[in-house]
Amino acid sequence: MGSTRMSRLGLLALVAVLSLWAVCAAPPIVLEGGPETISSQQQRSSSDVRLYRDVVQDVKDGQGYYTAVAQLHRERGYPLQPFFVVRPPLLAEVTAALGTRAMTALAWLAALAAIGLWYRALANRTVAERVAATGLLALGSASLLLSSTGIAIHEVWAGLLLSCSLALFPRWQLMLPWLAAALFLRELSLAFALLLLAYLILQRNRQGILACMALILLFGAYMAWHAGMVASIAETGDLSTQGWLGLRGPGGMLDHLRTLSFLQLFPRPVAAFLLFLPLLGWSSLDEPHGSFCLLWFGGFTVLLTVFARADNLFWSAVILPVYLAGFALVPAFFASLIRWPDPAPATTG
Repeated sequence: MGSTRMSRLGLLALVAVLSLWAVCAAPPIVLEGGPETISSQQQRSSSDVRLYRDVVQDVKDGQGYYTAVAQLHRERGYPLQPFFVVRPPLLAEVTAALGTRAMTALAWLAALAAIGLWYRALANRTVAERVAATGLLALGSASLLLSSTGIAIHEVWAGLLLSCSLALFPRWQLMLPWLAAALFLRELSLAFALLLLAYLILQRNRQGILACMALILLFGAYMAWHAGMVASIAETGDLSTQGWLGLRGPGGMLDHLRTLSFLQLFPRPVAAFLLFLPLLGWSSLDEPHGSFCLLWFGGFTVLLTVFARADNLFWSAVILPVYLAGFALVPAFFASLIRWPDPAPATTG
């Protein structure tokens, strides 16, 4: 049995374990007033959305971003420490300047770009796979953008932009503009930037390494400035975050993705069984794209299962909407397993 087949069987076993864990996970936590459901998660997250929208409105009315943030965070019991609990100002400033309609149009353009780029990225797959994958991508984009919360959420923007960047792998020159936009909107995108940097280092791509490091350093300077601005508005007695070590396991990731995607159409056990199957599909892409996708989605799975708290609902939007498009590639994964032996490399002479 070749190493490729062994690695695929190992991935299949891992996905089976995660799926069984998710199926057997305890029901959602109980909140005051009754059990937590998809509806209650949405209601809880709506307070975040109102906060973001009210900040935008205050900026639009002429108030400084950090002044508005300080006032609203204190009034509504949101933490102001450490500095990264406060969103960077870019999305609020741009939304205040352009207006909701223009931002909605830009979000839909980003979704259309992701669909077109992935249709092109899957050029060597069957027509059925390309149509199914981009159809699922379109469905996922619509489910995020047709909600009343869509364009107000930083992670939704990051997810759309990173979907475009991922489709362009390994052409780092084309990936970086999309990645830069995602990075300056939501710092969780730094994980993607570091993964790309690691790939470029392994490839010994000097130009790519320098360009990616320059982007990360520029982002670091931006966040240092942001930290200074948050420090300038801080007062004794401001609330601090409760930290990020949710330890909710696959069940926590399940509850979040069900809330934000079409998985909510399925009963929880069925959704749990389906949740990790896209990892198999993405691993079936040609190398090195398949490994990069698997590392990105697998790494973010660790982030969601280990660190995300119950109220970090929108973190999962960073891998949406493209993650669930991997369902379209799952049959190809199983087809590769039943081929015996692995295809031998072509020889000449």
